[in-house]
Parts: sequence; structure tokens; C-alpha cells
Amino acid sequence: MYENVEIQLKNWSSKEEFLPLELGGVDVILGMQWLHSLGVTVVDWKNLTLTFTMDGKLICVKGYPSLTKARISLKSMFKTWGDQDEGFLIECRAVEVCEKSEHSMTETLHFETSPVHTVLKQFEDVFEWLEKLPPRREIEHHIHLKDVPTQSM
Repeated sequence: MYENVEIQLKNWSSKEEFLPLELGGVDVILGMQWLHSLGVTVVDWKNLTLTFTMDGKLICVKGYPSLTKARISLKSMFKTWGDQDEGFLIECRAVEVCEKSEHSMTETLHFETSPVHTVLKQFEDVFEWLEKLPPRREIEHHIHLKDVPTQSM
């Protein structure tokens, strides 16, 4: 672990801790601890910008489009998965609507009027948590899987 390493970005600098890793062309990865230390941030995923306030100054960090990942199917991902590769499966179960406060840098979220909300309301029974397993059916069906060597994750 490298401690108190100073990072300088134009008119802003920060001291952080880093693990020595080979990053393949990337100088440094600022992770969740760094993001947490920033407090409230505004992220524009389309334009790859992260904006936050530090010492009364508005700081905007711009990402490199060449470092973004392309979409890939789960099937294709598993075909290219190596022994040392790691990943996370993230599932979102709830969306909370937040009102704008005087300390917030973001506008009020209008989730209730969005097309997503309309679809979720239309099919809300599909998204309900199950209390128990469904009843046994008279006709059972089977999904026959091919014998494929399992890959460790």
C-alpha cells in the first residue's frame, strides 16, 4: 500500500492511498473510498463527467471515452472469462425518489411521470417479492442443459 500519494489534476490536488497494480495503460484508479470522500457529486454518464465541490471550488473531472466498455452479452462474456477474471452481478430492487434540497446539486427526480414508472406500474405484480414457492403444477417441464465444463468465477 502506498500512502499519501499526491494526485494533481489541473487546479486541484488530493492525497490518497493506492495499491500497486498493473493497470494496462491507466495511471491510477480512483475508487469508492475516493468517491465517498467527495460527498455529493453529479455524474453525467453520457458525457463522462463527474462534478463536485472541493474547498468552495466546483471541480469537473472528464473521463476518456476510449476507456469505456462496450456492451456484451452474458454468454459472450463467459466465453472470454479467464481464470483470474473477477466480476460482480448487480441487481437493482428499488428506486427512491428524492426531493431537491438547498444542499443538493441535482434537480428533483421526476420518476413518477417517466415511461419506466408507467411500465413498472403496469406490471407491478411481476416485480413483487414472492412469499413462498409457486404451487406444484400438474405438468412439469424440464430444461435440459448441455454438459459443459464449469468455469470458476
